[in-house]
Amino acid sequence: MLDWLGVEGNRIVGAFQRVFGDQVRPFGSASIGWGGLSDGNEGVQWNVGFDPRENERWVGVNLEGMKYDGWPVARLITRELKNPLLPDYVGRMGDTGSVRVIWNRDYWQLASRPRIKESYIAPTPIALADLTPSAWHQALTGARECLDVKGREFTRARQTVTLQASGRTVEGPVSPHLTFRLSATSIDSWENFFRRGKARLQPLYDWTEVRTAR
Repeated sequence: MLDWLGVEGNRIVGAFQRVFGDQVRPFGSASIGWGGLSDGNEGVQWNVGFDPRENERWVGVNLEGMKYDGWPVARLITRELKNPLLPDYVGRMGDTGSVRVIWNRDYWQLASRPRIKESYIAPTPIALADLTPSAWHQALTGARECLDVKGREFTRARQTVTLQASGRTVEGPVSPHLTFRLSATSIDSWENFFRRGKARLQPLYDWTEVRTAR
């Protein structure tokens, strides 16, 4: 499943299944240099990853810009722009340590998502501890611009982006992608790291589920 990572890939898969369950969807590849796993849930997901180049390991709460049951990411953006709750919620969580919030702009080329230079939606990535109401509003506004409304339905917006691999400028469909991520450069074991990360991020997983509910 993560064979290109060798023995380390097998350890990641085993630890993920013990902590998050048997439903596993791999992502990444040797060609891009990093990858990991998600539970593949259609909505809020748990994901984990490893970047050997940077020696970075992470556990994340993930919300892709996918239609699923009516664009859950659009429901979160719409609700938070109207009534922003996250900054206050984070303030009541206590020490958030090295947890970051990241909004990405995903560029779609058929079913693939090539890397683009405009991936990050400003001002993210940002530490949760530094997430002011104005920074959150700025990020939400940028994320909202990655969606169009046609009638009562959301669709991917079209934007001009720059392909990371070639530097070529193209116009095409984009969508917003939210992640809360806890990273580490050294761990005692994958399983212990995943369990600690899950416990730390569970309040953010629960919050995201509430803000995306139909």
